[in-house]
Amino acid sequence: METGCIACAPSRTDSILSISSNRSVQDHEYEKYKEEYRIALAEFHEHRKCYERTVLDNKKCIAVDLLTARLQEPYEADKRYHHDLHRLLFTEHHSRSSQPPSMQLGDLMPYCRIFCILLSIGYPKLAELFEHKGLDDSKLPIDRATLAKEIEQRAIWKALGDDNYLTFYDQFCKEQYAWCPVVLDFHMRLPCHNEILPFYRKEKIQPYKDELVTDDVTLWKIDVLEEFISQNLRKKLDESLWRQHEAATGQVDDEGKVR
Repeated sequence: METGCIACAPSRTDSILSISSNRSVQDHEYEKYKEEYRIALAEFHEHRKCYERTVLDNKKCIAVDLLTARLQEPYEADKRYHHDLHRLLFTEHHSRSSQPPSMQLGDLMPYCRIFCILLSIGYPKLAELFEHKGLDDSKLPIDRATLAKEIEQRAIWKALGDDNYLTFYDQFCKEQYAWCPVVLDFHMRLPCHNEILPFYRKEKIQPYKDELVTDDVTLWKIDVLEEFISQNLRKKLDESLWRQHEAATGQVDDEGKVR
Protein backbone atom coordinates (compact mmCIF):
# COMPACT_ATOMS: atom_id res chain seq x y z
CA MET A 1 0.00 0.00 0.00
CA GLU A 2 1.38 3.37 -1.02
CA THR A 3 1.40 6.07 1.55
CA GLY A 4 0.20 9.46 0.31
CA CYS A 5 1.64 12.76 1.53
CA ILE A 6 -0.81 15.06 3.23
CA ALA A 7 -0.05 18.80 2.99
CA CYS A 8 -1.08 20.49 6.20
CA ALA A 9 -2.29 24.07 5.90
CA PRO A 10 -1.04 26.42 8.64
CA SER A 11 -3.53 26.72 11.42
CA ARG A 12 -4.94 30.02 12.68
CA THR A 13 -2.74 29.64 15.74
CA ASP A 14 0.36 29.35 13.54
CA SER A 15 -0.62 32.55 11.70
CA ILE A 16 -1.12 34.45 14.95
CA LEU A 17 2.25 33.23 16.24
CA SER A 18 3.93 34.29 12.98
CA ILE A 19 2.37 37.77 13.06
CA SER A 20 3.26 38.16 16.72
CA SER A 21 6.86 37.09 16.02
CA ASN A 22 7.16 39.56 13.12
CA ARG A 23 5.84 42.38 15.26
CA SER A 24 8.28 41.49 18.01
CA VAL A 25 11.21 41.64 15.57
CA GLN A 26 9.93 44.92 14.12
CA ASP A 27 9.47 46.46 17.57
CA HIS A 28 13.02 45.40 18.44
CA GLU A 29 14.31 47.15 15.30
CA TYR A 30 12.37 50.31 16.16
CA GLU A 31 13.83 50.37 19.66
CA LYS A 32 17.33 49.79 18.32
CA TYR A 33 17.04 52.72 15.92
CA LYS A 34 15.41 54.91 18.59
CA GLU A 35 18.45 54.41 20.79
CA GLU A 36 20.83 55.09 17.89
CA TYR A 37 18.91 58.25 17.05
CA ARG A 38 18.88 59.37 20.69
CA ILE A 39 22.68 59.14 20.77
CA ALA A 40 23.09 60.83 17.37
CA LEU A 41 20.75 63.67 18.39
CA ALA A 42 22.60 64.23 21.67
CA GLU A 43 25.87 64.50 19.71
CA PHE A 44 24.22 66.91 17.27
CA HIS A 45 23.21 69.22 20.14
CA GLU A 46 26.77 69.10 21.47
CA HIS A 47 28.14 70.08 18.04
CA ARG A 48 25.55 72.84 17.81
CA LYS A 49 26.68 74.20 21.16
CA CYS A 50 30.33 74.19 20.02
CA TYR A 51 29.53 76.30 16.95
CA GLU A 52 27.07 78.65 18.61
CA ARG A 53 28.27 82.25 18.89
CA THR A 54 26.99 84.99 21.20
CA VAL A 55 26.85 88.42 19.60
CA LEU A 56 25.58 91.84 20.65
CA ASP A 57 22.35 92.02 22.65
CA ASN A 58 23.14 88.47 23.83
CA LYS A 59 21.75 86.99 20.62
CA LYS A 60 22.81 83.52 19.53
CA CYS A 61 23.81 82.50 16.02
CA ILE A 62 25.44 79.47 14.47
CA ALA A 63 28.64 79.33 12.44
CA VAL A 64 26.67 77.24 9.97
CA ASP A 65 29.33 76.49 7.38
CA LEU A 66 31.71 75.21 10.06
CA LEU A 67 29.00 73.12 11.73
CA THR A 68 27.63 71.55 8.54
CA ALA A 69 31.19 70.75 7.44
CA ARG A 70 31.69 68.99 10.79
CA LEU A 71 28.43 67.06 10.37
CA GLN A 72 29.56 65.88 6.92
CA GLU A 73 32.93 64.55 8.00
CA PRO A 74 33.26 60.78 7.25
CA TYR A 75 31.67 58.68 9.99
CA GLU A 76 34.13 55.90 10.76
CA ALA A 77 32.29 54.20 13.66
CA ASP A 78 29.62 52.57 11.47
CA LYS A 79 30.04 51.91 7.76
CA ARG A 80 26.28 52.11 7.20
CA TYR A 81 26.47 55.88 7.46
CA HIS A 82 28.50 58.31 5.38
CA HIS A 83 28.48 61.03 8.05
CA ASP A 84 26.48 62.36 11.00
CA LEU A 85 23.78 63.99 8.88
CA HIS A 86 23.20 60.66 7.13
CA ARG A 87 23.09 58.87 10.50
CA LEU A 88 20.54 61.37 11.87
CA LEU A 89 18.32 61.13 8.78
CA PHE A 90 18.44 57.32 8.66
CA THR A 91 18.04 56.49 12.36
CA GLU A 92 15.27 59.05 12.92
CA HIS A 93 13.24 57.62 10.04
CA HIS A 94 13.75 53.95 10.95
CA SER A 95 12.89 54.60 14.60
CA ARG A 96 9.29 54.93 13.39
CA SER A 97 9.06 53.18 10.01
CA SER A 98 10.35 50.03 8.34
CA GLN A 99 9.88 51.56 4.87
CA PRO A 100 12.75 53.32 3.05
CA PRO A 101 12.71 57.09 3.65
CA SER A 102 11.30 59.17 0.82
CA MET A 103 14.02 61.76 1.48
CA GLN A 104 17.34 60.22 0.52
CA LEU A 105 20.79 61.51 1.41
CA GLY A 106 21.21 63.25 -1.96
CA ASP A 107 17.89 65.02 -1.44
CA LEU A 108 18.95 66.29 1.99
CA MET A 109 21.90 68.48 1.01
CA PRO A 110 19.87 71.48 -0.29
CA TYR A 111 17.82 71.25 2.93
CA CYS A 112 20.73 70.89 5.32
CA ARG A 113 19.94 74.02 7.39
CA ILE A 114 16.23 73.27 7.33
CA PHE A 115 16.92 69.78 8.66
CA CYS A 116 19.18 71.15 11.40
CA ILE A 117 16.51 73.66 12.45
CA LEU A 118 13.95 70.87 12.62
CA LEU A 119 16.35 68.71 14.65
CA SER A 120 16.89 71.61 17.06
CA ILE A 121 13.17 72.08 17.74
CA GLY A 122 12.21 68.39 17.68
CA TYR A 123 10.43 68.06 14.30
CA PRO A 124 12.90 66.25 11.99
CA LYS A 125 10.17 64.15 10.39
CA LEU A 126 8.73 67.32 8.81
CA ALA A 127 11.79 67.67 6.54
CA GLU A 128 9.93 65.72 3.83
CA LEU A 129 7.17 68.37 3.83
CA PHE A 130 9.73 71.10 3.16
CA GLU A 131 11.25 69.05 0.35
CA HIS A 132 7.81 68.44 -1.18
CA LYS A 133 7.15 72.20 -1.21
CA GLY A 134 10.65 73.13 -2.38
CA LEU A 135 11.35 75.21 0.73
CA ASP A 136 15.10 74.70 0.78
CA ASP A 137 17.93 76.56 2.52
CA SER A 138 17.94 79.33 -0.10
CA LYS A 139 14.45 80.39 1.07
CA LEU A 140 15.61 81.13 4.64
CA PRO A 141 14.51 83.08 6.55
CA ILE A 142 10.88 82.14 5.83
CA ASP A 143 8.23 84.53 7.09
CA ARG A 144 5.44 83.03 9.18
CA ALA A 145 2.69 83.67 6.63
CA THR A 146 4.60 81.83 3.88
CA LEU A 147 5.47 78.99 6.24
CA ALA A 148 1.83 78.53 7.29
CA LYS A 149 0.70 78.63 3.66
CA GLU A 150 3.24 76.13 2.33
CA ILE A 151 3.42 73.78 5.32
CA GLU A 152 -0.26 73.36 6.14
CA GLN A 153 -1.57 72.50 9.59
CA ARG A 154 -3.33 69.43 8.22
CA ALA A 155 -0.06 68.03 6.80
CA ILE A 156 1.77 68.68 10.07
CA TRP A 157 -0.99 67.06 12.11
CA LYS A 158 -0.93 64.03 9.81
CA ALA A 159 2.87 63.72 10.14
CA LEU A 160 3.00 64.23 13.90
CA GLY A 161 -0.28 62.63 14.95
CA ASP A 162 -0.86 65.14 17.75
CA ASP A 163 -1.46 68.82 18.44
CA ASN A 164 2.21 69.84 18.38
CA TYR A 165 1.55 71.61 15.08
CA LEU A 166 -0.03 74.42 17.10
CA THR A 167 3.41 75.53 18.34
CA PHE A 168 5.48 74.49 15.31
CA TYR A 169 5.26 77.75 13.35
CA ASP A 170 6.39 79.95 16.24
CA GLN A 171 9.22 77.57 17.18
CA PHE A 172 10.51 77.33 13.62
CA CYS A 173 10.37 81.08 12.99
CA LYS A 174 12.23 81.79 16.22
CA GLU A 175 14.94 79.15 15.72
CA GLN A 176 15.62 79.81 12.03
CA TYR A 177 17.36 83.15 12.60
CA ALA A 178 20.19 81.48 14.52
CA TRP A 179 20.83 79.39 11.38
CA CYS A 180 20.89 82.24 8.86
CA PRO A 181 22.86 85.11 10.40
CA VAL A 182 23.85 87.95 8.09
CA VAL A 183 27.07 87.24 6.21
CA LEU A 184 28.87 90.47 5.34
CA ASP A 185 29.71 91.00 1.67
CA PHE A 186 30.05 93.68 -0.99
CA HIS A 187 26.80 95.27 -2.21
CA MET A 188 24.80 93.13 0.20
CA ARG A 189 21.08 93.52 0.68
CA LEU A 190 19.70 95.08 3.79
CA PRO A 191 18.75 92.40 6.34
CA CYS A 192 15.15 92.02 7.49
CA HIS A 193 14.35 93.23 11.00
CA ASN A 194 14.75 89.79 12.65
CA GLU A 195 18.00 88.69 11.02
CA ILE A 196 20.97 88.55 13.37
CA LEU A 197 23.93 90.81 12.68
CA PRO A 198 27.06 88.93 13.79
CA PHE A 199 28.67 91.87 15.63
CA TYR A 200 30.26 90.73 18.84
CA ARG A 201 31.65 94.12 19.80
CA LYS A 202 31.11 97.72 18.71
CA GLU A 203 32.75 100.93 19.82
CA LYS A 204 31.78 104.51 19.07
CA ILE A 205 34.64 106.41 17.45
CA GLN A 206 35.38 110.08 16.87
CA PRO A 207 36.25 111.23 13.34
CA TYR A 208 39.51 112.98 12.60
CA LYS A 209 39.34 116.78 12.59
CA ASP A 210 39.83 117.04 8.83
CA GLU A 211 37.03 114.57 8.05
CA LEU A 212 33.76 116.10 6.93
CA VAL A 213 31.17 114.39 9.11
CA THR A 214 27.87 116.05 9.95
CA ASP A 215 26.53 116.15 13.47
CA ASP A 216 23.74 113.69 12.71
CA VAL A 217 26.19 110.89 11.75
CA THR A 218 27.60 108.44 14.29
CA LEU A 219 30.66 106.33 13.47
CA TRP A 220 31.20 102.88 14.97
CA LYS A 221 34.07 100.44 14.98
CA ILE A 222 32.57 96.98 14.55
CA ASP A 223 34.23 93.65 15.34
CA VAL A 224 32.94 90.68 13.36
CA LEU A 225 33.97 87.03 13.60
CA GLU A 226 35.71 85.80 10.46
CA GLU A 227 33.20 83.01 9.82
CA PHE A 228 30.50 85.63 9.17
CA ILE A 229 32.45 87.39 6.41
CA SER A 230 32.09 86.22 2.80
CA GLN A 231 35.08 84.74 1.00
CA ASN A 232 35.21 87.69 -1.43
CA LEU A 233 35.22 90.29 1.33
CA ARG A 234 37.65 88.23 3.42
CA LYS A 235 40.09 88.15 0.51
CA LYS A 236 39.88 91.92 0.05
CA LEU A 237 40.36 92.51 3.76
CA ASP A 238 43.40 90.25 3.77
CA GLU A 239 44.88 92.20 0.85
CA SER A 240 44.15 95.49 2.61
CA LEU A 241 45.72 94.37 5.88
CA TRP A 242 48.80 93.09 4.06
CA ARG A 243 49.12 96.40 2.18
CA GLN A 244 48.85 98.29 5.48
CA HIS A 245 51.58 96.05 6.90
CA GLU A 246 53.82 96.69 3.88
CA ALA A 247 53.27 100.43 4.11
CA ALA A 248 54.05 100.43 7.84
CA THR A 249 57.29 98.52 7.27
CA GLY A 250 58.34 100.69 4.32
CA GLN A 251 57.95 97.95 1.70
CA VAL A 252 55.62 100.02 -0.53
CA ASP A 253 55.54 103.66 -1.51
CA ASP A 254 52.65 106.09 -1.03
CA GLU A 255 51.01 104.92 -4.25
CA GLY A 256 50.97 101.31 -3.05
CA LYS A 257 53.79 100.19 -5.32
CA VAL A 258 56.40 97.76 -4.03
CA ARG A 259 59.81 99.41 -3.60
